[in-house]
Amino acid sequence: MNLSSNQEDQGLRINPSDLPWLSCSKGIQMYETAFLFKRLSPLISPTGKEEIVPAEIFICKHCGKAPKFVWSKIPDFPADLKSDCDK
Repeated sequence: MNLSSNQEDQGLRINPSDLPWLSCSKGIQMYETAFLFKRLSPLISPTGKEEIVPAEIFICKHCGKAPKFVWSKIPDFPADLKSDCDK
């Protein structure tokens, strides 16, 4: 399907300055990136060897744990790494 440039220009435009900042219940808005790692069994690894799989997450600069907007999207997120800033 070919769209004219006029039709393409009518797409949704989002201005980042119109979006709200995320914060925890304590008002913390500063986060850092961190990594969690999982092991991939050699039985299901494409290389036939054990692999380490990184997962980049965000952690609260106040408590050093992941805020709810991060861990609530990851079904098996470790309970001891869940931030209590949102409680």
